[in-house]
Amino acid sequence: MVVEYPGGAPATQRRDLKELVGMLMNGLMLIRHIEGRAGNPPQRRNRKEVRGVGPGGQSRRAIFVLICSRLMLGWWTIAVLLPISACDRSQGWKGEWPLLPYHGRLSDHPNFIKLTGELRDSFDPAAAQAAEAIGLTVLPGRFTYLLRSSAGPASGFRGKTLVSVDGRPIIIELQLEPLLFGKSQPREVLAHELVHATLAHVMQERYFDLPGWLNEGLATFGAGQGESKIRRAMAWAELTQATDLIDGLETRTEGWIDAPEDFLAIEFLHRRWGMEAVHRVVAELTAGRDWQGAITQTTGLEIADFFDQAADFSRTEVAARAGDLEQPFRSLVSSFEARQYEMVIEQSASILAIPDHPYNTPTRYYTGRAWLSLGEPAGAENHLSFLLGQRRHEMGPFAATLYWAAQMHALAGDTTSAVDLCKELLSYDPHRRLLSRACERFVSGSDDVLEFRDRSLSLFDATSTQDPSSQEFRE
Repeated sequence: MVVEYPGGAPATQRRDLKELVGMLMNGLMLIRHIEGRAGNPPQRRNRKEVRGVGPGGQSRRAIFVLICSRLMLGWWTIAVLLPISACDRSQGWKGEWPLLPYHGRLSDHPNFIKLTGELRDSFDPAAAQAAEAIGLTVLPGRFTYLLRSSAGPASGFRGKTLVSVDGRPIIIELQLEPLLFGKSQPREVLAHELVHATLAHVMQERYFDLPGWLNEGLATFGAGQGESKIRRAMAWAELTQATDLIDGLETRTEGWIDAPEDFLAIEFLHRRWGMEAVHRVVAELTAGRDWQGAITQTTGLEIADFFDQAADFSRTEVAARAGDLEQPFRSLVSSFEARQYEMVIEQSASILAIPDHPYNTPTRYYTGRAWLSLGEPAGAENHLSFLLGQRRHEMGPFAATLYWAAQMHALAGDTTSAVDLCKELLSYDPHRRLLSRACERFVSGSDDVLEFRDRSLSLFDATSTQDPSSQEFRE
């Protein structure tokens, strides 16, 4: 994901640089003041040495002060510039750790230190993966990185590349919650954003001329995220059939829904003409050619023909993944929305029989919810606990799954596990008004198990269909 920030770097970075420059200027003024106070006697016409005066006409005291002031200036400069040199971007990675400090609400989380170590270990493999995919040298040390906890309900993005129009440092912003709670993998997220950042670094202002599908398609292809993004959109987008995802490369809706078609266009290029074609398109772009010319020069197809053939390829790929389970899954979702829970459980058997199918994960969610709605927490256990153990990108509504799993344990009499899951939800995403309020009351003891259950039933009624497309339940 790419965001243009015309105002320059975030306030944290601007403030730090301003303070460092101010310290340096204060040091210079102090040195000049010391030298001015020391004073130098006027030059003598002859070069004959006299007591206390050097051969250049300067007093020995002045020479001594001058030497000391220059040494002080050197020390001051090193002290001030050391934080900048430690994050020098110009010479590549060299093992530095260019992650700006994070002091948000999750800094005390038990897994935070472990996550920063995983990020550190993922930089080089992510850079190598991105470089192999796009055919450019990827130097992660060129960029600045910051972790950011969500200010609202956890969104679909996992990272953002902030690119300015005036040549200021490129910043890669990583959303903390999905990484910290195991829903996203550091290497994939970093590789995705490094493709964006490297293209922006090489192309400069021409980078903003790239269409969204090409920019995001290259990043998803470079990060190896294509399959998980296809599965996620097939499972959770509101569709009549999976091939509805392919609605035209130039049609933009939401990033996670557009992602499969963006990726499959690059995959079409890769499968039809080979990895060299992907590299050639990138090379043409970085050499100054416009994106239409880069595609045409590489494939020999006019843009309209490329779009048509890519769409045919993409529909075939998506339809093959859905297979014979397309209609059974859509029927199951309809039954759930109609609150026909016995029918949901009956329809789930054929889908759950194929563990690796893209529809297996959402079927587990709907089936677990159906058992809970029937007052059978034991029936929901296998499905909701499986989802929490899985935590893959295509898992879907993580916050909602935490919530319903907490209710499941509460109804089964395991209050400790229910409270732990509620605490995890509040830590992961405290911004979902209905879910957070119910969990806060249960954790604080304001609601007992029965009240927690009743509040959950009221929440279900308030959100009508209770499907992941509603604001409380989507991610």
